[in-house]
Amino acid sequence: MTEALPPLDRLLVLEELRRLQARLCDAAVAREWTEVDALFSADGRFRAYEIGGELACFTSSPGIGAALEHAVGAGRVVLSSSDEELDALAEDRADGTWTIDDSWYADDGDRAVHGAGSLALGYRREDGQWRIATAEYTRTAREPA
Repeated sequence: MTEALPPLDRLLVLEELRRLQARLCDAAVAREWTEVDALFSADGRFRAYEIGGELACFTSSPGIGAALEHAVGAGRVVLSSSDEELDALAEDRADGTWTIDDSWYADDGDRAVHGAGSLALGYRREDGQWRIATAEYTRTAREPA
C-alpha cells in the first residue's frame, strides 16, 4: 500500500527526481564515474539488458561507475532521457521509467553506435537526498553508424 503524499509534496519529489536523472546523464557524458556512483544508494544495483533480454551488465555500488566506464571504453557517450513516468510512492520511495537515446563515439570521433532503450529506476531518499536504489536499462534499438 502506498502512502499518499500531498499534491505539492508529490510535485517537489518529482522535480527532485528529474534533477537526479539530469545529473546522472551529465555525469556519464562527462565521464565523472565517481559522481555516477554518488547518485546511487550504498546498496544500489544496476542491470543492463540487450535487445532480446540477454543480460549485458550486472553490478552494484560502489562499482557502478567503474562498470559503466568499462562499457564506454575510451570513447564518448552522449545520452538524453525523456518521456519520464514518475511515481512518488511515499516520502522516501519512488519509481520511474525513462526513455533513453544514446550515441557512442570511437576515439577518433566517429559515431560507432546509436541506440535507444528504457531505464526503469527505483529511488530511495537517504539522509534527505534522493538516490537511485535500482536501475534496469533495457536496450530496444541499436544501429551501427
